[in-house]
Amino acid sequence: MILERLYLENYKQFRDPLELEPPEGAIGVVGANGAGKTTLFESILWAFFGPQAGGERFKNDMIPWSGGSSRDRTAVRVTLDTGGGRYTVERTLQSGRAQARVLSGMGGEILSGPREVSDWVQNHLLGMDQKAFESTFFARQKELEFFSGVTGISRQREVARLLGISRIERARELLNEERRKVRERAEFLEARLAGRDREGLEEELAAVREEKAELQLRLAAARKEHEAASSELAAARQERERLEELYREHNRLSSELREARAGEQRAADRAQALRERLRELDEAERELERLRPALERLPRVGRELKRLDETRRQIEDRERAKRELGRARRRAAEAVVRSSRLLEDLDGFDEEPLPGWAAVLRIEDETEQMHEAVRVLRHAPDALRAAEERLHRLKDLGRRHAELEREEAGLRRAEEALAGLAEDLSAVEEEIREVSGGEDLEALSERLRGRKEDLRQKIAALEGEAAAAGREAANLDRAREIVEAAGSEGECPTCRRPFDGDDYRAVVETQKRQAKILRDRAAEALAEAGRLREEADAVSGRLRSVAGRLRELTLLKERRTQTAARLKSAEESLARDRRRVEELRAQLPAAPPAEEEIRRATDRVAWLTRLREAGAGISSCIQAFRDAEESVAELRDEIRQLADLAYDAEEHRRLEAERAHLEGVRGRVEVLRADLSRRGGIERELDEAETAGKSCRERASSLKARLAGLAFNEAEYRAAGERLRAAELQRDALGERLHELEREHTRLEHRLESVAGRLREYDADRKRADEQAARAGRLERMNRLFKEFYVELSSRARPALEREASELVRMLTDGKYERVEFDENYGLRLFDGLSDAYGIERFSGGEADIVSLAARVSLSKMISARNSEALGFIVLDEVFGALDSDRRHNVLLALDRLKRAFGQIFIISHVVDVQESALLDEIWLVEEDGENKSRTRVLKPGKSDLERIL
Repeated sequence: MILERLYLENYKQFRDPLELEPPEGAIGVVGANGAGKTTLFESILWAFFGPQAGGERFKNDMIPWSGGSSRDRTAVRVTLDTGGGRYTVERTLQSGRAQARVLSGMGGEILSGPREVSDWVQNHLLGMDQKAFESTFFARQKELEFFSGVTGISRQREVARLLGISRIERARELLNEERRKVRERAEFLEARLAGRDREGLEEELAAVREEKAELQLRLAAARKEHEAASSELAAARQERERLEELYREHNRLSSELREARAGEQRAADRAQALRERLRELDEAERELERLRPALERLPRVGRELKRLDETRRQIEDRERAKRELGRARRRAAEAVVRSSRLLEDLDGFDEEPLPGWAAVLRIEDETEQMHEAVRVLRHAPDALRAAEERLHRLKDLGRRHAELEREEAGLRRAEEALAGLAEDLSAVEEEIREVSGGEDLEALSERLRGRKEDLRQKIAALEGEAAAAGREAANLDRAREIVEAAGSEGECPTCRRPFDGDDYRAVVETQKRQAKILRDRAAEALAEAGRLREEADAVSGRLRSVAGRLRELTLLKERRTQTAARLKSAEESLARDRRRVEELRAQLPAAPPAEEEIRRATDRVAWLTRLREAGAGISSCIQAFRDAEESVAELRDEIRQLADLAYDAEEHRRLEAERAHLEGVRGRVEVLRADLSRRGGIERELDEAETAGKSCRERASSLKARLAGLAFNEAEYRAAGERLRAAELQRDALGERLHELEREHTRLEHRLESVAGRLREYDADRKRADEQAARAGRLERMNRLFKEFYVELSSRARPALEREASELVRMLTDGKYERVEFDENYGLRLFDGLSDAYGIERFSGGEADIVSLAARVSLSKMISARNSEALGFIVLDEVFGALDSDRRHNVLLALDRLKRAFGQIFIISHVVDVQESALLDEIWLVEEDGENKSRTRVLKPGKSDLERIL
């Protein structure tokens, strides 16, 4: 299963649509830290599992680009080629609503729904859950380091986490916590049971039941007595109700009789009052005839008072006009004075600001001067605008000349800086030529590494040959010693025949000679190995020197790129500055305006501003003067018209008193007329009162007859009341006694329930205590089973991991190392095929890195092999960050060979020599712009460093 296509849109910092189609082989994912290299592959986790991919970074509100809107659509599409078909998993998010679907290779939809897609991916496409999938295809730096740089127990836990068996340990922790809680509950229940007596509770329960039975007999007798008293009370109440009905009827009739008599008396009183009211109306008619002559004088008195009021108002208007006349004259004088003061303040110009201004100041008459000044000052706004425009032109010329001077100075500084950058670039180029010496340092380094590896293999072969020759010589010496010990009577150690003649000596001499030949051969091999080791040391020294030069050359190339970029930027900036200077020179005159000219123009604007403001002030003075003069003329006419008026105040007061008296008379007449208008109503009310009195007398006679026939006996009524009260007291006393017995019965029932409840609680606690103790035992057995299961899984996983890692190590080292093994904490031991195994810390850093890489990749292959579909791609995230250049080179060579085991290897790195490695089949350059948006460019190997950066 390989990654065929990856599409992102609005996913985190990848705002713009991005589609990538990785080839098979090694793909380098390069760029600055934080640009979004890892985010590319985390998007696969989000597409497959959504927010359940794990952690805050996969929540819906963290997915869209932070600079956009939640209404913008986010989409991730992942296409996998499984060998048996292609499947595309698509997940989208818009306005907080997530959608997902799975498409077949032909584009048809297989299923949809966020949770349904996650379940299908886990169960059908991958055959593994999210944690297993992430552990399989994602390998980070810390996961390579823990095989060689982490303590044993930490390494064991990390491997268990990647294999997925750490969840068993977590289950054991939860199980032990539950077992502790169960034991605590059992101990608590046992402590509660220790202070209680079950036999005492049973005895108390029997005593309460016996007391309850006795009380029930007494309660039955009390209920019979209470029922008899209730029957007597019912009979007494019935008799009392009969007499109560008669009593209420007697009282009702008596009340109605009293009401009828009272109504008769009220009707008589009302008739008498109405007759008296008719006599008063007769007297009112006579009084109305007496008042009619006085009422006829009221209109004439009103007309005379109206004439006097008008005369008094006109005299008051005349006095007011005289006062207003004085104020108007003062306002006219004040307007002339204000105008004169304004003109005095405007005297003092060095030159005439407006035509005719000097003539205005020489006019003697203040009124005439005021009017002439307004005429001249009407031209002040136009003159001010012209003066301001001239001043603005002068200042703008001065400002632009100053700007030209600054631009020319900046241009000179930019030319100097450009010359300095050109010198720096030439110096860097010279240093690059000196460091490289005209050689291809990378090719030289590769040749030296190859020569060093050849020498190391030859040295190992010579040392092995010397060791073998030494062992064979030692065997010959042991055989010779055996022959010599047997003597000439012995037998040949080869053919087992007895020695004949000089055979014994010949055999001994031959063995000595052959042993010497072997020792000489071993010495020659060791000498040759020593010579080759000296040559290898020289090659290593030269290799270190070349590596240092390579590092220096890389830094110099980066410097050259940066300096060239600054030089280009400086040239572009200098060209812009030159164009700006030329434009300014073409627009400006040769010399700037003089300071004195600007000062005079400024003074003229200030004076004209004052004149314009003064014109408004003098105009207001003229308007005020004219308004005052008009008021004076109007007031004089008004005073002349009101000069001959005369007013008698005493006559005015007398007529007002007379009118007040006549108004009172008119009010009395109106009251009398209103009273007389009601005469007919009063007469009708008198007839109604006499009729009502007669009706009340008749009703009183009828009620007296009905009371006489009722036959009500008050003594009998009181006796029935006494009988009822006695029956109620008897019934209440028996009822109280009955209630007391019922309360006692209820108390005994509660006590009985309490004792029974405590007994049930005791039995329940006893049962729960036994259940908790039994459950604690079951949990203890489960804990032992989980522990045995964890040990069994670990014992099964380690051999399989050893086989997988050994096969990779043989491939990555060309058979130099045959086998690896893991101890119980997954510590690595390495076999070289000739000697015993040693811990990984005994080997060089580069070899340790290769073995650690093989172990981590083996973990991924094991996890993948346990599932339905094996992964054909792996992501190595910043696995080179802590390695030096030599160790990075060794790991890169190993990865080149590892491409045979995986369809795709994605290498995320910001290290320069990783980005420039020849093992990469394609390069993805991830860049970030000024708006924090990332984009990815696909580059092909073979381009220069500068081309890749740009």
